[in-house]
Amino acid sequence: MNNFDGAFTLQLFHLSDQEANTTSIELAPNLSAVLNALRAEDIDDDGVAGFADTLVLSSGDAWIPGLFYDASESIYGAPGAADILIQNELGVQAISFGNHEFDNGTSIIAQLLSGDIAFDEDEDTSGFLPYAGANFPYLAGNLDYSTDANLAPLATADGQNVEDISGQVSGTAVVETEGGELIGLVSAVVPTIEDGLSSPGPDLGVFPESNDLADLAALIQADVDALLAANPGLNKVILMSHQQVLAREQELATLLEGVDIIMAGGSNSVLLDENDAGFDGEAADGVYPGFFTGADGNPVAVVNTDAAYNYLGRLVIDFDENGVILPESYDAAISGAFETSDAGVAALGAEGLADPEILAIATDVEATILEGESTFFAIATEFLNAERAGGGTDGVRTQETNLGNLTADANLEYVQQFDDSVVFSFKNGGGIRANIGRIEQPAGDSDPVRLPTEGIEGGKPDGGISTNDVANTLAFNNGLTLLSLTTQQIVDTVEATLANYTSLEQSAGGWGQFSGLRFSFSPDLAPGNRLINAALVNEDTGDVIAELVRAGEVVDNGDTTFRTVTLNFLADGGADGLPVTVDSEDGFDAAIAAVANRVDLVDGENPAFDGGVTFAATGSEQDALAEYLLSEFGIDAGDPTVDLVDTTPRLDARIQNLDFRADAVFDDLAPVASTSAVLGEDDVVYAREVTFASSADGLGVSGTGGGLAVVGEAVSALLFGVETISFDDATWTTSTDATDIDLGQMYFTAFGRYADVAGASFWTEVVEEDLIDADEVADFFVVSEEFTATFGDLTDEAFVDTLVTNANAMDLFTAQQINTFVDALETGAETRGDVLYEIATSDAVETATADLLTVGILLNQDLNYFV
Repeated sequence: MNNFDGAFTLQLFHLSDQEANTTSIELAPNLSAVLNALRAEDIDDDGVAGFADTLVLSSGDAWIPGLFYDASESIYGAPGAADILIQNELGVQAISFGNHEFDNGTSIIAQLLSGDIAFDEDEDTSGFLPYAGANFPYLAGNLDYSTDANLAPLATADGQNVEDISGQVSGTAVVETEGGELIGLVSAVVPTIEDGLSSPGPDLGVFPESNDLADLAALIQADVDALLAANPGLNKVILMSHQQVLAREQELATLLEGVDIIMAGGSNSVLLDENDAGFDGEAADGVYPGFFTGADGNPVAVVNTDAAYNYLGRLVIDFDENGVILPESYDAAISGAFETSDAGVAALGAEGLADPEILAIATDVEATILEGESTFFAIATEFLNAERAGGGTDGVRTQETNLGNLTADANLEYVQQFDDSVVFSFKNGGGIRANIGRIEQPAGDSDPVRLPTEGIEGGKPDGGISTNDVANTLAFNNGLTLLSLTTQQIVDTVEATLANYTSLEQSAGGWGQFSGLRFSFSPDLAPGNRLINAALVNEDTGDVIAELVRAGEVVDNGDTTFRTVTLNFLADGGADGLPVTVDSEDGFDAAIAAVANRVDLVDGENPAFDGGVTFAATGSEQDALAEYLLSEFGIDAGDPTVDLVDTTPRLDARIQNLDFRADAVFDDLAPVASTSAVLGEDDVVYAREVTFASSADGLGVSGTGGGLAVVGEAVSALLFGVETISFDDATWTTSTDATDIDLGQMYFTAFGRYADVAGASFWTEVVEEDLIDADEVADFFVVSEEFTATFGDLTDEAFVDTLVTNANAMDLFTAQQINTFVDALETGAETRGDVLYEIATSDAVETATADLLTVGILLNQDLNYFV
């Protein structure tokens, strides 16, 4: 099956961010079936099933607090035990520490690895033997275990064989394949785990002290060099990394010498090759594997898989006699990311190959969890979105989402029973762990659909939001904390969340979700100064309670105080140390706490929160969401449903990203620019109608930073809230109408230009009068005289390439997506108008045209005048 032209061929099975939740009840056994099927393949054609030079490794986050994790407590005596047992059954040989292993501190890690858990066999009714711990070590070369009382007893010397250090922790190790090949393992966890990303405690040493990648690379390089020096015959090294952002691992590949493969972790990035289907049609975040050039000039393969047992990665790669990988040996027919859905299992003929022990574990966990499905609090008619990032509607860590709004609203309404002066609620998107709903692939449809939760017989109905749903999405179940914050402190807090933003595709757990707040920001401004306008608002009426920021300036000297609800995790300095903390560098500051009037509400005796929900601690965020759902929506016939529609950033109202929409925080922005205005390069001007000199004087208009840039020799200004820009010989107008915006994206995708006023007005009227649908306009565009005259007679492939190029989106579509469009045309499944509409209204084109559609759609009266 493989060329096997090198001196050595490795088969690496890898997984990351297992983070079991309720979907893992099915997917963990499915992954074992996929693994067993692939393990049995005779990839070297020697007539013997299997391949001797095979490894099974994980790059961290083997568990996460939540329903699956908690279920183990009643079965084995400690949460998380089922997660470890699954790794044992899969035959995982080593795991890199991730951040979530530390979520409940280091004592539970020590228990789970060592098996040192009190277990009463006389009381056991599960049918399982006493839990015996991990059959593999945990690794991280940038941790100092010796200073932590829980992990120090498990710490062992670097460089040992993984078989000799099961259940222990170390920095590096070696692993020997059944074929006798020795391979080095080095590892590093993201250094920010102690800065709010998790809860390792104060005693664990984490290095480097900064998050600087060059400093981390130096530590890893020292481990690589030591491992190679101690093993003269060893010339193959795998870095098991958990950096949270795939780009960090990709950059590490270029900074290191002697590393051949990097297993990334924590980013949940879906890497697929041209032969991989993707879980239920999921789009790729990049190519599997990525090949980079190391600091020694040798190629490095970077691989990653998505979370929650959705994929098993398989990399079969050749090495030359010097231990250098041969990228040309990669075969997409053998390697790649194998989805673990039922379809993925069936594609391998792996039905019936699931590990029986994993099936038994999953069955027992399921029985424990199902107890929580019989109680539900509301019925949703919309998919409630907790996807971390990605653009479109996705990004609880990059934008506003309906689930982020729902749980922030719940916290605010809940605590107002206790203190009706509370007006502002915020939390971190990283604490929202799971969607409430499901993603399914319809038969014969290329696009997956998002649906409310599935009903369970004898339990909740379709759309029911159950105890489990609440516990899954708010797995950390932080307590709620009240603080009195000044205007300036609120502004600092919001600015700190905005500092995490780089793009809709790069997630950050410290990103905020809010209730009682409406604000606009420009990502193009420097972190710490991105807010443009902000106001505390009544979420029911939309009325402004208090202005916080106007035109980038904090109002009222920043001294007014507002009662606020947040999470105790944030109040204690979590999520990158948001500045609501009452902690100082030296620990908890009682004086600041007194001024802030901090009140922690986790109190089971507090009668104010008695809404009939008993599964979660009173004053916790799970209790708040459940009681809010029950009181605001309910489960009786005729009760309202949770019908919060999720929107893209161009329609988000609480968090107004000015790269995607106009500023609508206030409705009274007065025009301040005129023909006589003297504007500098950094001026920010709020304008409704702006008049400038003739365009012949060298002035031009382009989209930028959420506004319009008017540029020229005499003028350079960034305008927000623009309705019309008038020159003496041309006029620009803007529109935020959804139909206009779709048409605007079609103009760019079809013709590569701004829409003209006359044309856009005509097509808008035609659509709004219901004469044709918006997607049917695309049929006219592709056969128009302009399109034909501009691009000529195109093949189907050239047609798709032209559209994607016009929209400046070549880097945002994968080759697989491009081929899907071409295949649809060649087979007659879709028309060219269909493909134009799909591409033009896609998330990728919305992202690509964000700077052009900054305040809506730009309409030029003089066709192509400024293009």
